[in-house]
Amino acid sequence: MWLINLLITFLLFMLGASLASFLAVLAYRLPRKMSWVRSRSICDHCHRQLTWYENIPVFSYLFLGGRCRICRKRIPKLYFWWEVVGGLFFCWWVQFFVLVGELWWSTLFWLILGEILIFVAFVDLQKRYVTTFWLTILFLWSAIYLACSLIWGDFTWQVVAVRLLVAFLLWLLFVAIDKLAKLFWRVNVALGSGDAFLIAILALWLPPAWSLIMLLLAFWSGALVGVGLLLRKRFFHRGDGKIAFIPFLVLGFWGAISYGDLLINLFWS
Repeated sequence: MWLINLLITFLLFMLGASLASFLAVLAYRLPRKMSWVRSRSICDHCHRQLTWYENIPVFSYLFLGGRCRICRKRIPKLYFWWEVVGGLFFCWWVQFFVLVGELWWSTLFWLILGEILIFVAFVDLQKRYVTTFWLTILFLWSAIYLACSLIWGDFTWQVVAVRLLVAFLLWLLFVAIDKLAKLFWRVNVALGSGDAFLIAILALWLPPAWSLIMLLLAFWSGALVGVGLLLRKRFFHRGDGKIAFIPFLVLGFWGAISYGDLLINLFWS
């Protein structure tokens, strides 16, 4: 029985890694206005078209030793880790939504949300910004989710109203912090307008207390990595010390969903 469960988990992981790999292709090509339909994957260095066995998520990177088979240039580790993240997310999604008997439409909403967030985080890691287009897509998807939850009786109008209010207040808070820092201290804070908008969007999917947990996890994890980058720059003089915040925000979001009640009880006690 355990062997069957292991096989199913592996297949789910590979399916999620494949979806993440596809999202990585979109994240790379769309900002560069490259076609993602007509052409197959290529090496970023020698521009050689990759064979099918060089496109197997996770395992191709390991088998090739992280280098192109022909030019031997290094393949960015970011692609490998993002495929791993995509595979783990898909396994998590099946466990938290499919196996517990969640409504099919709600399960579908959360799956698409997760895949879009992986895409947005990947773009932020590469470009240090996210376009208004993808934030608008996330906002519209969130609005449709709340509307369907209200129509089909999963949420009451009071729940929807509270989430909208919390989302607006969080957006207002971080926009105000950014404006005040620039006005009085002449400092550009790490959070931009896109980050503030995304915080508000994610708050629409969470109970108010879980939104606070999301922010705590995001800031704490981001701070730990930030300290590591500062130490690296000081002692090794490498890197520019800049980090993308959206990946930490997404990490805090999934952490709040997975352990929100547990962390609230821990903090309360």
